[in-house]
Amino acid sequence: MIEGLVLEGLIPSEFGRRDLTDADVARVVAVAREISPEWGDAIEARITQDAEQVKASLRTSGRRLLGMAALKERAPKVFAVKVAELRAQAETERAASELRSATELRAGAEESAASVEAIAALQKELEAAAARQVDATIAARQEELVALEDRLKKFHSDLEADSGRRGVLVGELVKRVQNRREPQRPAPPRE
Repeated sequence: MIEGLVLEGLIPSEFGRRDLTDADVARVVAVAREISPEWGDAIEARITQDAEQVKASLRTSGRRLLGMAALKERAPKVFAVKVAELRAQAETERAASELRSATELRAGAEESAASVEAIAALQKELEAAAARQVDATIAARQEELVALEDRLKKFHSDLEADSGRRGVLVGELVKRVQNRREPQRPAPPRE
């Protein structure tokens, strides 16, 4: 859903046509750090090694992170719930990984009451993390819906305003088209 919001004008149109600046990269690092401090640190470490390669990498495969940076600036409420959702997702993955590891260790060892209890506790942690992730996803979707509804209201308002000033818009268009300079076209060759 982020992509829809970003495509609807949350990223300035020139953003995709220009090289990333150091300030752009700094914003991306800050966003990554808000999602996961380790992630922000990892990107920053890569920047110290080869900043141009990081910029190129962000341009080709960092669209979602760039979108999150735009969300932070233009739709902070949506950004906040998306960060919470991503953190909850990471927590669910961590809990699942711990449970898998414990289950694999138990399979290779003699089963004891302590290992059964530990696995049961890890299972409960996973279920709680999954519940938090679902709640965070629902909250994010709700906030995205509010943002989309606000945008839709603006579109309706703009359409009504433009419909009311149709004559003015026609006049402006005629003037713009008349003042446009056509490039000189060479005369067609004679046969």
